[in-house]
Amino acid sequence: MSNVRENTITFILSGGPGSLFIAMMHNMSRDYATYYAACASGAAIMALEVIGLGILAPYFGTALLISTNLIGVVLISLAIGYRLGGTWTDTRPPKFLEKFLMGKRGVANMLFVSALWVGFIFPWRGAISSAIGWIISTNSFGSFITAAVLFGFPCIVLGMTLPQLIKIHVQEVTSSGKSSGILYGLSTIGSIFGTFLIGFIILPRFQYGVALASIVGVLLLGALLLHTRWQYILSAMTISFILLLGFAPPDFIFSKNPIFSDGGIKSDMREWKKLEDKTSIFSRLQVYEGTELTSKKSLWFMLVNGEIHSASYLDSNELVFAYAHYNRLGGHFNPSAKRALLIGGGAYSYANYFLTDTPLYDTEKVWTLSGKLYHNSKTITLPILFSYDPSKRAEKRTLVYNTKIEPVGRQIEGSLNHLEADNQIPSNQIVIKEADILETGFHDPKGYVHIHETKSDGTPGRVISADIPLKEYLQRPRAIIGESALITGKNKDVIVSLDRTTKEGEVLYPMLHRDNGNGHFDEFLLDGYEQTEVLDVVEIDPRTTTISEQYFHLNRQDPRLRIFHEDGRTYLNRSQDKYDIIYLDAFRSFYGVPSQLTTIEATKNIFRMLNANGVVIANVPAALEGTYSKFFQAEFRTYQSVFPEVRAYAVSSPNKREIVQNIILVAFKNKETIRESPNDDPEINEQLTHRWFGELDPTTPILTDDFAPTDYYTSTFVNLHSF
Repeated sequence: MSNVRENTITFILSGGPGSLFIAMMHNMSRDYATYYAACASGAAIMALEVIGLGILAPYFGTALLISTNLIGVVLISLAIGYRLGGTWTDTRPPKFLEKFLMGKRGVANMLFVSALWVGFIFPWRGAISSAIGWIISTNSFGSFITAAVLFGFPCIVLGMTLPQLIKIHVQEVTSSGKSSGILYGLSTIGSIFGTFLIGFIILPRFQYGVALASIVGVLLLGALLLHTRWQYILSAMTISFILLLGFAPPDFIFSKNPIFSDGGIKSDMREWKKLEDKTSIFSRLQVYEGTELTSKKSLWFMLVNGEIHSASYLDSNELVFAYAHYNRLGGHFNPSAKRALLIGGGAYSYANYFLTDTPLYDTEKVWTLSGKLYHNSKTITLPILFSYDPSKRAEKRTLVYNTKIEPVGRQIEGSLNHLEADNQIPSNQIVIKEADILETGFHDPKGYVHIHETKSDGTPGRVISADIPLKEYLQRPRAIIGESALITGKNKDVIVSLDRTTKEGEVLYPMLHRDNGNGHFDEFLLDGYEQTEVLDVVEIDPRTTTISEQYFHLNRQDPRLRIFHEDGRTYLNRSQDKYDIIYLDAFRSFYGVPSQLTTIEATKNIFRMLNANGVVIANVPAALEGTYSKFFQAEFRTYQSVFPEVRAYAVSSPNKREIVQNIILVAFKNKETIRESPNDDPEINEQLTHRWFGELDPTTPILTDDFAPTDYYTSTFVNLHSF
């Protein structure tokens, strides 16, 4: 046997054919465990780093400072591990650690201990993160300490393995460079494998527990190959998998009062009931059911990475947060809008409101007439039929649905206003039997009767009640083909001339509109939302959309709604569509607006995508002036550099200039067509009084793709929001 070995070695040294291959096979049979250990340590380190941001995000957000802290902790820990491992490899560690850390058994022990840390400590990651966050109120420091507690020890220990592996692998000084290169290369390959495995395969399909369990399995296999007793491996793996996959630690709710002055509602989080907890490649998504303490209404909350991002009432699409109501300024400034874009779907609460429950003037009704359903969308209107056939004209419209709920907001055309008209013979005019205009919100109420064509393109309307199935097409009022003279008080037999002669069997809508005090018909009286034909929503996370369908009233069957699952900036870059209103409400943490959506390059794309009289509505969390105003001031100046007119509306109050609040930026593509007249909704009129008229700091830089420190700006007022 010894002769065979000597002949083999002689053959290799002589450089005979296949000598290199034989040498590699000989070394691999000897060192496969060492090679695997190098790969496993590299894979575990990068897998922990990829998972780390998702673990910290529910308690500290996803701002740049948080990811910076995580990367910094991992690098610091590795530096310490490399230093300790290298020093102790040459000079021997303390005596009580010598048997534990030296040689292949030492590497096996390091892998085993790292696996125990991941398997036994990480199941409590939520409690640890919340507790540290509760003690340390500054997110930047709190996230650093949490990252150090959770990730510091295993990264130090795994960093110690590589110097020890090099010492084991090096047979003589002349081959030390080659051995080091091989092991560093294998460690890097392992890092690449761990990164892609976690990021592309495990996290998109499973929860964090599965990802952590896979790390435990990889490390324990390395310990087993290096001759750790299989009984220890089996015990450690069993307990770790139970803790990570089958054990749910109790929820620890540590919440602080945010310095954010708007957007919050009063709800006792201790009484919340968890309905959903999912993890996507972008974030952790949770749904809770709770109660609004003021109104006692039931709510569903969507938490993204532990922070409240959306909420919806269980029984309606009424908007919950105050800032969301300011989105209605888009319809005020561009009421004839037909196409709108919303960047940032969230729980689709505003999309639902936009498409369904925009309040108008009256309770919502649906009639049947001539075999079809006619919808009044809360306006004071009714359908009338034109026919030469007396039997058809004698047909009564039948009320089949009435909300019996007074509209929120626009109460100015209230119960004293009245409209009545009968079916008529086709003609170029229409006779209104009675038109009473007694309440308009003005001291001297006046108004008009307008005649609207009926939309009959066969587009299915939304489901209003269980009695009106989706297969029925709801007919709606559309273009105006006639208007009365200015009227006031009670009026009988009002004659309205039409732009054309009506057709046999045609149904038109007479509708009451108020006068805005300018003595002539104002197109702003047409509610822009009712004209909307398309609402495009850009939401980066498909799982958010799925959850919204299940819990937040999202109806993806609405033909007016299109959803694009991609980053908002990439959509702005590529889309050639045109819009009348663009809403920006995308956040990646409670305060963190994605920087790529704030820059002048993004703003120019927004400008390009607007129609001639287009309007932008952007939600900016910041203060108007002072220490916390940098983000708002920079964003305002950025929009000013592109749009001819930009205005800011403070949701809490324009007089509270140094507090952090929602600030709504409104940018106009056409400065000459800005509506300055009041609205017919007192709520919107109140919002208009919240306009800020302060001065911008001229030294504030414009945000660009090369310089957009939005996370740094918002970090000055970020506080903890953990649940």
